[in-house]
Amino acid sequence: MLEEFDADQALGKVYQSNYQTPAGLAAWPGLLRDALAEHNEAWLTQAASPSAYWLDRYQRRKPNGGYTWAQVPYTASATLSEGQFVRYYLRALCRRAQEGGLELQVVRMQQVEVPRPRSQQLIGELVDPTELLEDLRINMGIETFLGIPGGPNSGIGVELVELALPPVVAD
Repeated sequence: MLEEFDADQALGKVYQSNYQTPAGLAAWPGLLRDALAEHNEAWLTQAASPSAYWLDRYQRRKPNGGYTWAQVPYTASATLSEGQFVRYYLRALCRRAQEGGLELQVVRMQQVEVPRPRSQQLIGELVDPTELLEDLRINMGIETFLGIPGGPNSGIGVELVELALPPVVAD
């Protein structure tokens, strides 16, 4: 996870939220790295939660034109923290699968109240680790092409599975 994070940081590609204040933007990369190195997503959510790190309101486009002010969701810290921690975890699993000749299978990592239909369809599917890793690297904070994870709070991820060897046929 740290190698993936450090590569992103070196390229200036660590994902940040539009809801963060300048103080939150400054603190975020260090908090994320600390969580990846020594903690978990719950610790990161707590560490990234101070109100000084988050805007109260943001300007949002209205459907019929113009703008309005909207409240920043109270879940913004958890959504960002959990989402980014999981993405680095998945990237690490992809690399582990590549190195060990393993496959990845889509699983539900977290229960959700209303599962997305697309997420439900993906469960059990095998995923190419190289393809998923590239997808996660390119689509940093947005929905991935493969749908893993399936957007904020989707609960979808992958687990390592051994390659299924074809049966040996005796002559």
